[in-house]
Amino acid sequence: MTSRKIISTQSSPSPISTDSHAAAEGRKAKNDAGNDQAFANGRVGPSRSKSLAIRPVPRRGLSREEAAMYIGVSTGKFDELVRTGRMPGPKRIDGRKVWDVHGLDAAFDELPSESNSWGDV
Repeated sequence: MTSRKIISTQSSPSPISTDSHAAAEGRKAKNDAGNDQAFANGRVGPSRSKSLAIRPVPRRGLSREEAAMYIGVSTGKFDELVRTGRMPGPKRIDGRKVWDVHGLDAAFDELPSESNSWGDV
């Protein structure tokens, strides 16, 4: 009688080698150290070259893009609202234009609201 050996055709995932795992851990430790150093130097959050979407420190002054995002419109619509006086103009800090969150809040509160009744929905 002949014995048969069954060979699986499915390949199993190869385990991560200890060398590549150690290299990944080393990169993570280096990134963590860089983040700690950036925090110690007063730079909190992503660098300016990265997305504006996340800023962990609450601020009173916003850039034009951030002010538009804050009130929920595009930058083009925001520019129109500023031109027509429905949103405040910027304050100047040296050469930088900054929109005051308090002014944006007050102007936003003054915008007309739609008077929807449940019948219109």
